[in-house]
Amino acid sequence: STTQPPLPTDPLATVLQEGSRTCRARDALCTAKDDGKRFGRLAYEAELVGRFDRAAELIQSRLLVEEFRNDPREWIAFAKLCARSRGRQAAAEEALRQAVQLLADGASPEHGSQEISTEVDLMLACLLLDRGRHDEAIRVFREWHERDLAEPVFGFLL
Repeated sequence: STTQPPLPTDPLATVLQEGSRTCRARDALCTAKDDGKRFGRLAYEAELVGRFDRAAELIQSRLLVEEFRNDPREWIAFAKLCARSRGRQAAAEEALRQAVQLLADGASPEHGSQEISTEVDLMLACLLLDRGRHDEAIRVFREWHERDLAEPVFGFLL
């Protein structure tokens, strides 16, 4: 564990020391090899301080990075951010539909698990309910219920 040097008592020295710490943090961020990870971390921090618009912009930038563009989990994460920030339900729905499309197109096997597919459909159906589009939500729940009659969750939600 690194110990921080004590802050000087002189206000000007305090400002200069904080400025150097800020510069080091910025340099460390700029030298990050993976832009996607950097965008993810900055989005997380923006959301923590309540800057949902900035967080959404950063996640969208992350989705432009080749490594993350075709990963349904990334689109689900963006949908969750949009759902948490309220007022972005349309963007959340679009992100979930993109995840559904990626799964249907056969996204790589590690991304196409049954759990992810279930999560996307449940989130989409709940989002549709929240947006007042009950018929579409019921259709999604019915499809899942017909696929797996033993699963009580979908029967309960119907």
